[in-house]
Amino acid sequence: MPAATGSATKKAPSLKGWITKLKEIQSSFNDIWEFVEQFPDGSTITEIEVRLQKLEELWEKFGETLVEIKSHDDFPPESGDAYDKERREFSNRYYRAKPFLLERIKEHQAPPLLEQSTHAEIWLFLGG
Repeated sequence: MPAATGSATKKAPSLKGWITKLKEIQSSFNDIWEFVEQFPDGSTITEIEVRLQKLEELWEKFGETLVEIKSHDDFPPESGDAYDKERREFSNRYYRAKPFLLERIKEHQAPPLLEQSTHAEIWLFLGG
């Protein structure tokens, strides 16, 4: 019988591989966090929406990856507190970044106040 090849012989990811993935997720999240903290005035709604979508993806991946790390056979139990702290920090920043981005989207969708008053003035002028 031929030897098994392909996905049947694939090894489960190592703990180091999962930790590396977690660090990449955190780095990508930090890019979005920097955008939030130093929010550029000229940001477009598309730029904000793209980051919001990516933020959601990173949130899901972070949780899944953390579960894989903490449930891995090679995970040292004494490291649990450090990962719990990372989870809390990630969560706190996520719960600040998401509403911030949603509010910026709302601001882009609302007509400017000056435009509203101008329309009202025109309406009154026309006898409305």
